[in-house]
Amino acid sequence: MATASRHFTFRLPAEDARLLAARARAVGLSPGGLARLLVLQALTDSHTAELAEEVARQRQELAALGEESRDWRRRFALAVEALLVDGGKAEPDEAAEWVRDNLSD
Repeated sequence: MATASRHFTFRLPAEDARLLAARARAVGLSPGGLARLLVLQALTDSHTAELAEEVARQRQELAALGEESRDWRRRFALAVEALLVDGGKAEPDEAAEWVRDNLSD
């Protein structure tokens, strides 16, 4: 018994469509045939799926590290400001200005 197939339609920006057509010609396929082959490869290639999942995990970790880094920078700036004031090296407004000028992004 044959399995029913489904029809899918999608649009590509003009530049991507030209690239697909050129690559399809190079391998002797229609643009639709190459698109079908590429979709099937992406769906059945477990290595590609694993890499995509790993990239997603890495992006989440990188975002978390970025936020953690920003938090540490804020804490460091506050600590330097407190040390400057507590050490008698600057008035509070001078310490805040020094931190803004030297430790801000």
